[in-house]
This record gives sequence, C-alpha cells and structure tokens, in this order.
Amino acid sequence: MEASHWPSVIVRIIPFDRQITGSVHSMLYAGAAIPALDTVQIDSAFDSGFLDAEAQLVKYRGLLESIESISLGAEESREHIHRIAQEV
Repeated sequence: MEASHWPSVIVRIIPFDRQITGSVHSMLYAGAAIPALDTVQIDSAFDSGFLDAEAQLVKYRGLLESIESISLGAEESREHIHRIAQEV
C-alpha cells in the first residue's frame, strides 16, 4: 500500500473475473524518459533475463497495454487492497 503512493510506482489490480489474452509471466517493465532505454526483466522457473531490443520492447508494451485495459485504475486498486487488508 505504501509503495503505491511513490511517484515512480503504479500498482494496478487485475480482478480474478477478467481474462488476460496471451501468455503472461512475472515481469518488470522499467520505463525510461527515453523509450529506447526501456528494459524488461522476465522471470521463469529456470532463469531470468533482461530484454532491451526494440522488437522485444514493442511486444511487451503491447502486453502491458492489454493488461492495463482490464485492470483496475491506480486509485481503485489501492481501495481494493485496503478492503482486503481490512478483512484480514
């Protein structure tokens, strides 16, 4: 909850009842002021790696856009986290 208020962090929740199209795995998209400097870190059961080629970044930007289209907004996500925390 605290990190969701940091200026460089965006937390967005994907409700269980919404479907993600395509293959999704653990990733960190580090965006830069200059898009050519963006980097994606992907993790799998066996290793992790960094991607920074423009063709790879285009695919991950598209994936992020599709995830953002089905996720709750930043404020809605904070409220959702808060509600769950109150129930625990």
